[in-house]
This record gives sequence, structure tokens and C-alpha cells, in this order.
Amino acid sequence: PCCGLIRGDGADVLLLAEATRASAVFLDFDRTIASTRRGESPFQGGQPQTAGPRTSAHTIDEDLAALIVTHPRVHIVTRNRHVEDIREFLEGQGLGAIQNIWHVGKGCSKAQ
Repeated sequence: PCCGLIRGDGADVLLLAEATRASAVFLDFDRTIASTRRGESPFQGGQPQTAGPRTSAHTIDEDLAALIVTHPRVHIVTRNRHVEDIREFLEGQGLGAIQNIWHVGKGCSKAQ
């Protein structure tokens, strides 16, 4: 592709990152890494909790989770404003403490 962007599922992204030895990987959160939609918190719609770690009914893409765990420079670029919830959700999924989560407001390109 002339723009350098390629579309595929999580398995395609994982294979491409490995095959090209990508120096960095940029992923969207909603409907890509997780099953969340429309900028909702990954904890939205769950059961109210009184104590302990929060739980979520949302799922993650297992291939992208593997990429996040194994690649040294993964960045999550999202319009979802719930950055701290995203960080907590991903850590609760066993992906470790992810520092590179970037919120991009409406009207801004995620590619910039």
C-alpha cells in the first residue's frame, strides 16, 4: 500500500510485526484490542462492585494481547477518553503496566 497502512485481524498484525521486525506498533483500543465501542470505559456495563479489582464483560483480542506483551514498543492510540480505565483493564488482563496510551481528541488524526 502506498500509505504504509495494512488492515488485518490480530493474527495478521502479530505476524506482520514479527516478520518486519517493526520498531514500534500503534494500535487502536475500541473494537481493535478490546470489544468496547463508542469510547465507553472497559468497565462500563459491568456489575457494581464494593471491593477488590474491577471486572469487565469486555474481551480482548488474544493475538494483539500477545503482541502487547512481547513487543518492546507498543503504543495504544485512541479517541476513548477513559485512559486510566483502559490502563487498569489491560493490566487486569495480564498485559502488565502499559505506559504508552495516547488519547487523541475528535477532529485530530490518530496518525499524527
